[in-house]
Amino acid sequence: IENQKEICLTVSSFEPAVEFLQNVGCERKAYQESLRESWRLAGVEITIDTWPFLEPLVEIEGSSVGAVRQVSEKLGFDFSQAVFGSATTQYADKYGLSPDYINNEVPLITFAGPNPFVKSS
Repeated sequence: IENQKEICLTVSSFEPAVEFLQNVGCERKAYQESLRESWRLAGVEITIDTWPFLEPLVEIEGSSVGAVRQVSEKLGFDFSQAVFGSATTQYADKYGLSPDYINNEVPLITFAGPNPFVKSS
């Protein structure tokens, strides 16, 4: 919950953002799809994130731990049960894989594609 850095940019569409990153020298590492719905309560942002092959996640972000705790409890969540980390952490826990493997060996995670975390028989 602390020391998290996130920068949000608004772009007109996905393709110009990809082109921008390529033009500044970035190399594509992976493509991951997700769905996000955003809400606000008492100045705190609440999002429902849906990732392929995971149960939906509720993410609560605010200006302080106290604000996040207060909204979490108002929503009926037990703050002591909070899980901190990225979707990578969730995939690693669910499928018993290392975050390093997920971050460096899984180039495609999509809703329509096969589950890259389970071996096909």
